[in-house]
Order: sequence, then structure tokens, then C-alpha cells
Amino acid sequence: MPTLQDRIIIITGSTRGFGYAIAQACLAAGAVVVITGRSQEAIDRALSGLQEPDRTAGFIVDVQDEAQVHHLAELVIQRYGHFDNWINNAGYSSAAGMILDMNPREALEMFMANDLGALHGTQAAMQHFLPRQAGMLVNIYGNGSFLKPATPTALYGTTKAWLTSFTRSLAKENKGSGVQILGFSPGMMTTFWGSVRV
Repeated sequence: MPTLQDRIIIITGSTRGFGYAIAQACLAAGAVVVITGRSQEAIDRALSGLQEPDRTAGFIVDVQDEAQVHHLAELVIQRYGHFDNWINNAGYSSAAGMILDMNPREALEMFMANDLGALHGTQAAMQHFLPRQAGMLVNIYGNGSFLKPATPTALYGTTKAWLTSFTRSLAKENKGSGVQILGFSPGMMTTFWGSVRV
């Protein structure tokens, strides 16, 4: 496993599921990990499971709220002086169904979490990375990222298609900045059932 010794890594939506697995892997590689969730109970449970109190921290953050996301970056800088990696993982999928049967409100809520949340995280991270000409931003892709039909989770897939275009455009706009901008597709996971928000 490659070393991430002493790197400060922020992972949004990381109290369970894939985000939590990322946190475990980063810890095993030597990193200091900052997790986020939408309740103190979820954060406490995750930190207890990670069992590394000296190398973990957790904060309540709803990525749909721009102020909360920027405050997260400020809190981490206050505690550690900087951060090295920001992973936009937070998001969720609503119940499956055909597009014409779905409530438009569900589409809006998924866009707010999966896409606007990634935008908020990206802007908060890049404000820190660009002056240093260093850092790594990672956006977590999902079903739909590569423009293949995502039925019966088409609305979720649409948010991930947006994220792919966003990530590629961001990388082009910041080429030569010293900041690495990546999209990562973990493939099919069986961690969740039903509607999950992390």
C-alpha cells in the first residue's frame, strides 16, 4: 500500500459506506483523516470504529450548505495548519424508479447534495490549494458518470454525469497549477440499500 504518512485528508460523507472505507484505507497508509457527517451521533460512531483518536477528527457538515463547507476547511486549517487532500464523497441516491414517475423534488435534492455539494467542497479546497500550488482534489464518481444509461437510478446517474463534466472542466481550467484534480470511479458497491444520505 502506498504511504500517505502524515498527510491531512478531508473526506466528506464519511461516517459509513464508501467514505468510511476510504477513511480506513487512508489511516492504514499513515494519513491523518478528517471525516464528516450530518449528525454528531454518526460522527462519534465512526470515530469509535476507526480507533485512531490521535489521527482522526470529525465535524458535522451538510455539504448543501456553502457556509458549513467553508467553515470545515477553516476548522481543519486551525487544527492542523493545512490539509493535503480533499475528497468529495458526500451524496446519496433516492429510491429507484422510472424518470417519468419520479418527483422532481427528488432530483433537486440529489443535485443539491451530489453536485452543489461537490462544488462547495471544490471551491473551499481550491482556495487553500492554489496559493500553495499543491494539493489533491478527488471527486467520487458513480453509476452514470460515463454517460451510460443508469436506469432505474437515472436521476442519480444524471448527477454523476454532471460531476464528470465538472471534474474534467475543472482539471482543464487549473492545468499547471500544481493541484492534482481527479475523478475516481469505485465501481459497483453493495454497501447501501434504499435511500442513503451520508
